[in-house]
Amino acid sequence: MELRELGEVGELRYYFLTDNTSISFKGSDKEIEKEKENLIETIGEIKKQNFKPNPSAENCKFCDFKDICDFRV
Repeated sequence: MELRELGEVGELRYYFLTDNTSISFKGSDKEIEKEKENLIETIGEIKKQNFKPNPSAENCKFCDFKDICDFRV
């Protein structure tokens, strides 16, 4: 599926995993374009199964592999 098939971007949303909340806001055209580029890059990395470790106390807390990961914090 192409991103353009999803329609126009109405809002941007940040999700906070620590307390399961989110905030939404209207982004500028520049912010929306930047997030589209980030999304396309992330989708590409997922398809290639290219997952680089990004350890931090916050990230590792939510990771399913923290008990066996060599990079855990």
